[in-house]
Amino acid sequence: MLNFPNSFFEREVRDGFVVGETMKRYWSGEMEVLAQIDRVCKKHGLRYYLYFGTLLGAVRHKGFIPWDDDLDIALLHEDYIKFMEIARSELPEGFIVKNAYTMYEHRDFFTRVENATAIRFDDDNMKEFHDCPFVAGVDVFPLYNAPRDKNEREIQRNLLRSVAHASRLCEEKETDLLAKELVELSQITGYEFDESCALITHLTRLFDQLSRLYTKEECDCVTDFYMDLIKPYEIPRSLYEKEVTMPFEGFEFPVPEGYDYILKCSFKDYMVPKIYENHHYPSYKEQVKLWGDRLELYDVALKQNNDNVNLIVPEKANCDVSFSEAKEELPEDWLNTIYYDDEGGNKKAKKVLLYYTGATEVINHSGNVIQKIRENLEVFKSQDEVVIWWAPCLIDNLKLLNLNKVIPETVRDFGELIESFKTEKTGILDDTGNMTRAFKYASAYYGDPSLFSDYYLQTKRPVMYQNYREVAK
Repeated sequence: MLNFPNSFFEREVRDGFVVGETMKRYWSGEMEVLAQIDRVCKKHGLRYYLYFGTLLGAVRHKGFIPWDDDLDIALLHEDYIKFMEIARSELPEGFIVKNAYTMYEHRDFFTRVENATAIRFDDDNMKEFHDCPFVAGVDVFPLYNAPRDKNEREIQRNLLRSVAHASRLCEEKETDLLAKELVELSQITGYEFDESCALITHLTRLFDQLSRLYTKEECDCVTDFYMDLIKPYEIPRSLYEKEVTMPFEGFEFPVPEGYDYILKCSFKDYMVPKIYENHHYPSYKEQVKLWGDRLELYDVALKQNNDNVNLIVPEKANCDVSFSEAKEELPEDWLNTIYYDDEGGNKKAKKVLLYYTGATEVINHSGNVIQKIRENLEVFKSQDEVVIWWAPCLIDNLKLLNLNKVIPETVRDFGELIESFKTEKTGILDDTGNMTRAFKYASAYYGDPSLFSDYYLQTKRPVMYQNYREVAK
């Protein structure tokens, strides 16, 4: 087990980019998977190297690229095949090896090794993976032999283009065009598309098998054929013959001796950091989303001791709620915050904005979430004509889900922010879980995408989502 200092898991700014606690936990989980792959490779005399963005991170940042969150390694074709043969029996129990030969449905042209099949909060898993509950893994790429003969190289490329095109047709469900393509591929390659696995998996297998056609004796260069189809990509095999080690988040891992040439082929001026928008970042957000709706219902149900919550979404908002009606159901300080006396002494309601910050986004954006919420509350404080009705995810909820282990700094700061807002009384702090009441009084929604924002859209009320990437430096 890797030994990380406690300071590693703290929120920090790297090259102008905020890396939160959740991401640090995820990084550590991925590195534990890499450590197991490293153990297996050393045991069997296999050579692997940090690859692509991970190699760039090692050289430029001595660790992860701050705005990246995956781990890539590569093995030369011969070692890759051997690793695939032994991985499932040599890796720890519970690890999953995912590729076109182990899964019924698989579309990636590489292998992924993961530490589990689902989010786990049990003590053993949390201890082993440094309080990272998410499925974490490493992408393992094969570096295939590129034939020395240019004519054979082009023939192989054209075959792979045809398979890649068929895969796209399969994904897009272009059945007529696909059927014709499959007949041609079967005639040319002799491959049989039977029912032993999904069609997309067959195509991924065929891509792999066509990539394996040549031995190292028949080549001077290696390639990643998936990249090669986008733009010619060949690396002299000699650059991978020797390895050197480089620091990566405080540990040493192997990189190819020819890393400078390799990185220039992929990134050109690779030592100049360029923050790019990654739509899959953070990569664990899909895992969070699977139970995100449940987290939101916990927010409602926790105070009510009821797991089966039926939310009532009223068509009318606060401008239609009379003072006398509101007086029957709102606390006095909330009533006085929303209603005021006009010049004629009549009770009028201010516009009320529901501000919802959900547990899902607290987890996904632990680096920026506190700063973003703090900035928003300051803006709302200056808007005299609008009342902010803040419904934060419940701190009890975060602790109930063991998230105080995963993001302790964020949970602490979030709690302090709630208490500060409650003390200042610059708006309504609703920690009751009674969202039906919030729907009734708030005429617009701002905050995180959620079940609750969906209800506002259904009733054609204004909805705006906050962007955690946009925070003051």
